[in-house]
Amino acid sequence: MPVTSALQRQALALAAVVLAALACRDPNAPCQSNSDCREDELCVLERCRTVCTSNQQCKRTEVCRDGICWPDEPASDAAAASDGGNPDRDSPDRIASDHLHPDQARTDQARTDQSPADGAPGDRQTDAADLDAAADSAIADLTRDVGANDGAADRGAPDSGPCAKPALSFDGDDDYFEVGDDPAFDGLGALTVEAWVNTPVAIGANTRMRIISHHSASTYDGYALAIYYGGASFFVGHGGTYLSAEAPFATYPFVPNVWHHVAGTYDGSTVRVFVDGVLQDEASCNNGPSDFTGPLTAGTGAADRSYFYAGLLDEVRISRTARYTGSFTPPTALFVADADTVVLWHANEGSGEVVADAVEAQHNATLGSGPGVDSHDPTWVTATCIHDRR
Repeated sequence: MPVTSALQRQALALAAVVLAALACRDPNAPCQSNSDCREDELCVLERCRTVCTSNQQCKRTEVCRDGICWPDEPASDAAAASDGGNPDRDSPDRIASDHLHPDQARTDQARTDQSPADGAPGDRQTDAADLDAAADSAIADLTRDVGANDGAADRGAPDSGPCAKPALSFDGDDDYFEVGDDPAFDGLGALTVEAWVNTPVAIGANTRMRIISHHSASTYDGYALAIYYGGASFFVGHGGTYLSAEAPFATYPFVPNVWHHVAGTYDGSTVRVFVDGVLQDEASCNNGPSDFTGPLTAGTGAADRSYFYAGLLDEVRISRTARYTGSFTPPTALFVADADTVVLWHANEGSGEVVADAVEAQHNATLGSGPGVDSHDPTWVTATCIHDRR
């Protein structure tokens, strides 16, 4: 292909660097960060491991587990010795791995295979298809970045700072997002409502804010996760009566500018509330939440638009099971939707008017009071990744 422009020359130079890294890097060399690895790899326990969605993306001796290619067989004694005598060092069961930044989805799956016949451990063969793919990817990345020319960070550059992801910031005056009523939100004999919260100022003993609401405070129907008189509270209402589990303010105050995992559960007989995995309070409750005819809302009351939340909100999940009955370790990665998940809002969009549900598109939430931009919209911000929050 004749080189006819400075852009193409830069792209070819970049491709040469990529190919050199592919051909020469020792795959068994330890890594310190994702920038030491290929574009389709993550640095996990000082080893570059391929990101995957199926076994087809892994080597014949590997299996795709939790989004990472792992050795399918136990490590040999020699390999264990080289890792400090710990044969379980790379076991998936012992990993809480980094997740990809939202703007760094690893879509280029350049494949290389180990070739023991070459003699040196870890030598890699790169075929013509890999060269073409790497060159095409380099040209595409360079074209995109040069064409944008908007002062944004180079999206092709390796990650060099603290892990970050989008979240939503609520002003405490009138911000919220919600989705309309749906039968899936009601008739729950057991449930869990949980989210990550981060308040910018110290919460006083009289502070009241709704975090997640599908309830009415006047008819006592539905359920709500809130901060009530300075402590976490989970409310379950049943046709005019209600019970709540409440964390005393003096026992577990919210530290400002620190992420806290808050969860409320109901297992059919007991209401519980947890802060950072610690059981704060529980109360007997033989009746589950009665149906509430109204939206599912984040940041204020679903029925009365009162007690607005002030702070950051992220990773909201509602489940049709009591996921926690005793103290637990807060999650260190994004939630994964399963058969018991009713709603899962990752809040990874970073812009726009929609917070997508990972379970069903019909549960996608809208910022503020309508589909367009308005004064009730919370603001998209950049926040610390979940695994770095505690």
